[in-house]
Amino acid sequence: MRCSFSFLLHIYQEEFKQLEVLAFEMETTIASLEEELAAERGEKEEALCRNDGLGSEITDLTEKLEHSNTQLEHLQNDVTELVRLFMKLMIDP
Repeated sequence: MRCSFSFLLHIYQEEFKQLEVLAFEMETTIASLEEELAAERGEKEEALCRNDGLGSEITDLTEKLEHSNTQLEHLQNDVTELVRLFMKLMIDP
């Protein structure tokens, strides 16, 4: 009976050591995953900031384009009027 207890104790001690090793490996894996997650969150924040900046830049460029289009329309109207006046002068000297 004593031998059986010693044997079981030895088996439990070995299993406990294996569980300790497994627990250490799991802690290491968890720490590594937490670091990766923190890095990914940082990259995500940077991407969101860049996205906001690009959105603002697109808005600014759109406004400039609209302004340029308005100026172009005015110039086209001016040219059309000048051509009309020129043609009128050519016909009625």
